[in-house]
Amino acid sequence: MISENLPFTSPLVLAPIAGYTDYPFRLLCKEQGAGLVYTELISAEALCRNSKKTYKLTKIYHDETPAAVQLFGSSPDRMAEAAEIVCKMLPKPALIDINSGCCARKICNNNSGAALMKDPDLVFNIISQIKSVSDVPVTLKIRLGFTQNTKNYALIIEKAALAGASAVTIHGRTSDQQYSGEADWIEIEKAAELSPIPVIGNGDITSYKQAIEKLETTSCSGIMIARGAIGNPWIFSNHEPSDNERFETAARHARMMFDYYGDHGIIMARKHMVKYFHHKKNSSQLRHKLVTAKTLDELMEILNP
Repeated sequence: MISENLPFTSPLVLAPIAGYTDYPFRLLCKEQGAGLVYTELISAEALCRNSKKTYKLTKIYHDETPAAVQLFGSSPDRMAEAAEIVCKMLPKPALIDINSGCCARKICNNNSGAALMKDPDLVFNIISQIKSVSDVPVTLKIRLGFTQNTKNYALIIEKAALAGASAVTIHGRTSDQQYSGEADWIEIEKAAELSPIPVIGNGDITSYKQAIEKLETTSCSGIMIARGAIGNPWIFSNHEPSDNERFETAARHARMMFDYYGDHGIIMARKHMVKYFHHKKNSSQLRHKLVTAKTLDELMEILNP
C-alpha cells in the first residue's frame, strides 16, 4: 500500500488528465480497481472566482470515492483559499494534490504547473499554506525538473516533505521534454530511494503487467497511470476484455457522457471512443465513424453491431 496515512485502496492510481478524467471516466476506472482517481487539473483562481464550470470539474461523487482533487496555481493565498472551498465539498476529497508537473505552455506561462519547480521556496509556501487550512492530506505532483539542465526533483521533494506533504508523484521527464522520448525510470528510482515520503512513479505505463513490474522493481510505493488508461480502464484489473466487452463498455461510457453533459457529451466522448479500438486490426473505418457521430443514437448504432 502507498501509505497507511493515505486512503488508497490499491497502489495503482489514475492520473489527473486535462480533458479526460471527468466523472464518467473516473468511475469506469474505479470499477476496474483504480486505487485512487483524480479530477482534471482545477484552476485555484477560477474556483475562487466561483466559476460554475470549474466547480463541476471539482465535484466528486460517492460511487467513485476515494477520489482526489488536483489544484494548480502560483499564489499560495489563492491555492489555500481554493483548498478551503474543496474541503467543504461533500463528499470530501481523499486528498488535495498540487500540480507542479503540467508542461502545457498556457499553464507554465502563468508560473503554474511545472513552472513551480523553478522556485522551490514557492512550492514550500504553497504546500504550507494549504496544509494550514486543509483537513485532508496534501500531496504534490512533479517532473524531474523544468529543463534537462535543471533537474531539481531532490530539492523539491525535500521542500515538500518539510512543508508537510504526505506523498509525491514524479513523472519521469522534464517539462521541456513534454512527452517526447521515454520516461526515465532510473531517475524515478533515485527519487524514490532518497525521498522521506512515499513516491508514486509515473510515465509510459501501458499495461497492468508493466505497472506491477515497476512496483516490484523500484522503491516506488505506487504507480500512476495516465494515457495508458484512456480507452482501457481494464489496465487497473489485469482483465483482457473480449471484443463484446470492449463494445459494451464503450457504449456505456458514451451513455454516461451523454447523461452527464447532455448533447455536448457526444462530442466529448469521441476522443475516448476511438481509444477503445485503437489497437484493433482493420478498425480505421470504425474509428472514423465514431469521431463523426453526432448523436447518441448514432453512437449506439455503431457500438451495437
